[in-house]
Amino acid sequence: MKKNFGKTVVVFAVIATLTTGCRSTDEYKKFAKAGNEYANAVDKLLDAASERYRV
Repeated sequence: MKKNFGKTVVVFAVIATLTTGCRSTDEYKKFAKAGNEYANAVDKLLDAASERYRV
C-alpha cells in the first residue's frame, strides 16, 4: 500500500510540474513588458518627486 501511495504522489507531482511549469513565450514577453513599463513609471515618479522637493 505504501509503495503505491508513494508512486502516486510522485506521478502526481511530475504531472503537476509539467502542466503548470510550461508557459508560452508570449506570457513571458507580456511580463517583461509590464516590468519595463513599471520601471519607467517609477523613474518618472522619482524625477517628479525630486523636482518638487529640491531645495
